[in-house]
Amino acid sequence: MKVLLIIVGVLLAIAALTFYGYIVPLACGMNTTGCSEDLGFFTQKALVLFWPAFLLGVALTSYGIIRK
Repeated sequence: MKVLLIIVGVLLAIAALTFYGYIVPLACGMNTTGCSEDLGFFTQKALVLFWPAFLLGVALTSYGIIRK
């Protein structure tokens, strides 16, 4: 169970980084009408799309590491 928590947490954190750091800007760039969105990591969109998944992944990983 401990190893599963660590693996799932790391995969979730990596997926959040990949989604918000690569997929979202790529989709915005593929928009034919142009993209004027601010996609920083400290914006309202990041607060909804990135931080909950990333922090959950970090929490799962941390819990897996400290669990006996």
